[in-house]
Amino acid sequence: MLRNERGFEYIADASIVEEGMDNANQFSETRKITRVQMVKILETTHGAIFTVNFNKQVTKDAGEVKLQDISADDLATKAGRLKVMDNLLKGEERTIRGKVVKVEPKLGRTQVIDQDVNDDHKERLVDHRTINWLIFQNIKYVAP
Repeated sequence: MLRNERGFEYIADASIVEEGMDNANQFSETRKITRVQMVKILETTHGAIFTVNFNKQVTKDAGEVKLQDISADDLATKAGRLKVMDNLLKGEERTIRGKVVKVEPKLGRTQVIDQDVNDDHKERLVDHRTINWLIFQNIKYVAP
C-alpha cells in the first residue's frame, strides 16, 4: 500500500516498487562532488524523492545560546577564535526527505515538500550554499 503527499492510497505490485522506485534514505555508493554539482542534481530530481542535509539560517536566538558556551580559553588563541567564529556563523543542521516544488536559482534556494511532516505546513526552503549531502537514486553525494 502506497500513500502520496495528498493522502491518496493505492496498491502497487512489488515488482513495480522494486524496479521503479529508489529509496531516499539508503545508498550503495558515496561520491564527493562540489556543491554546485549537488545543486544541479537537486534541481533535476523531477518530482522524485531524495534526502538532503543542510544548515539552516543562523538566528539571533541560536547565536545567543552558542555565545553562552564560549569560555575565555576558547578566545585565547587565533585558532580558538576562528573556531568560535565558524561555530557562530553555522546554522543548525536539518535533514529533509522530500521532493522539489520550485527552484529559485537567483536566491540560491529550492522549495521542497517535506515528506515527514503530516500537517499543512510541509513546504521548506533548502539553502544551496549550505548543502552538506544529498541522497538521490541510491547514491550519497557529499560536499568536500
